[in-house]
Amino acid sequence: SQGGADPATLATAVFAERRPSWSHQPAPMPDTPPFDQVKRHPNTHVGWTKQYDFRFVDGPPDYGASATAGPFSSYSRLWLSDRKPRKLDCLSLLSMSDAFFPRVFQARSEVVPFGTVSLTTYFHVSREELATENITHVLATADAKLFNRSYHDQNSELWSPSGKLLATTTQIAYFKA
Repeated sequence: SQGGADPATLATAVFAERRPSWSHQPAPMPDTPPFDQVKRHPNTHVGWTKQYDFRFVDGPPDYGASATAGPFSSYSRLWLSDRKPRKLDCLSLLSMSDAFFPRVFQARSEVVPFGTVSLTTYFHVSREELATENITHVLATADAKLFNRSYHDQNSELWSPSGKLLATTTQIAYFKA
């Protein structure tokens, strides 16, 4: 809560034991140049972006384009790591699942008032499996399916450099444009 008022944010965490079973990953990792061959995106001076190293392969933020020329693609594919590289754990993976530039910024080529209404992150690896990957960066994709009546969705994937799907996210967001 803020200032003794009603709750400003709510969160729910659901935990379940995953048992050994049949496994199959039909989703292929997007074809992408290696992390060290992709240029770092310059800092945008927005608070949360200073925490990460963004290396866009597709869909870098371009807020200089004329909004009247759009809408533009909302798809992004990028390598993502902490600004100060460190071995990924579940908390850093969770944080990275919400590090994407809002899709409405991409589609409109401008920053507009925005807020996350709901974000769900699904982990597809255990803490032990993530530790085995021994990585400091992930390949990340984000896209939207619909912008309508001040809301849009966002779907994202986080991949290990070895091609393992680590986490997926779904989000619904409010925007004013």
